[in-house]
Amino acid sequence: MNVSEYDLSGKVAFVTGAGRGIGKGIAQVLAEAGADVVINALTPRYVEGLAADLAKATGRRVVPLVADVTRPREGSARWGSWPSTWRLPRRTT
Repeated sequence: MNVSEYDLSGKVAFVTGAGRGIGKGIAQVLAEAGADVVINALTPRYVEGLAADLAKATGRRVVPLVADVTRPREGSARWGSWPSTWRLPRRTT
């Protein structure tokens, strides 16, 4: 898919439910458009392999985040380990 009119270079996208289906498709299009992508799911079953596949296919940073983002403490605990170069906001909850 050619998405040159939607250049997302230098941006970071966070996609929940990215293991398969619509979330997977959204993550793929965002990476193809130049965004680095954090793909989230409740289990590692699909996102770990998907992260490697998308990174290889697009040359973008694609990182799996296995966490329940509806539970602030769980998400925050994992969020704190992200590289500062991604300039992700730090949650304080």
